Amino acid sequence: MEDGAAHGMKENEWVKVKGKLNVKKSDGFKIPTIQLESGERIQPPLDPYIYL
Repeated sequence: MEDGAAHGMKENEWVKVKGKLNVKKSDGFKIPTIQLESGERIQPPLDPYIYL
């Protein structure tokens, strides 16, 4: 897995992404991951929840 810094993103930066949701197991825990197809930086939303 990579963090945002590997892609030139800053901490607390908002992005809109498109991709496939996956689940990875690590030390007995299931961790959700996103296999990105595309993404773009956006302005923070007025109502900061996950949008589909």
